[in-house]
Amino acid sequence: MKLNIKIEYKKKEYQHMITMISHVFDRMMDANEIQNTREHEIRMEDRQKRSEKVILPTFDKQNDDIEESEEESSSEESEEESSSDDFCEVEEVDQKQFMVAQGKKVYEELMDGWLVNFMIEDSIQPDRGELLRDLSISKNGFRITAYLQSVNSLTIATLDYLETRDIDHPLDSTVSRPQYARQIAENLSQVSSIVFYQISDFLRYPNPLEI
Repeated sequence: MKLNIKIEYKKKEYQHMITMISHVFDRMMDANEIQNTREHEIRMEDRQKRSEKVILPTFDKQNDDIEESEEESSSEESEEESSSDDFCEVEEVDQKQFMVAQGKKVYEELMDGWLVNFMIEDSIQPDRGELLRDLSISKNGFRITAYLQSVNSLTIATLDYLETRDIDHPLDSTVSRPQYARQIAENLSQVSSIVFYQISDFLRYPNPLEI
């Protein structure tokens, strides 16, 4: 007896599933990259410390000396455990800083493409929806949300980009740079709400540049 089973996925559900799997995999790869870098630095530090040590001859010791040695060994073990805890905390900070720095670069690259002929009528426009769709299913999707989370504002992130690139409104000189940043952020939020809603969540109300 044969059974025919037909399973249907909605397009949006399929995209969300692929995005989740991609983000989990890329987070693991980023963590591995940071771990390898940190372990290499620790090995180099240990090698340098060993090269600075002076090797002394060993002698027979009395019981008192042995007891002191055991106490020192116990103290060193406690220090190693403390150092291990500190390393875990440093590793978490390094990983977060790495993700934020990478996310800022991704956001700047997104803006480079987004502002091509932006607000200029009768001109060839980039497929901005496609830009966000490609971003949402790549490892850079998680990175850009990490960056936006760090600044907690789509408008502020956009203004920082305009300031870095020294960009003003292309058509109206009376529009200030903060006002232009808000216009871009609102447009980005509108498009991303359909294909990459996590970005649109960072459009804050009221406008943080007017508070």
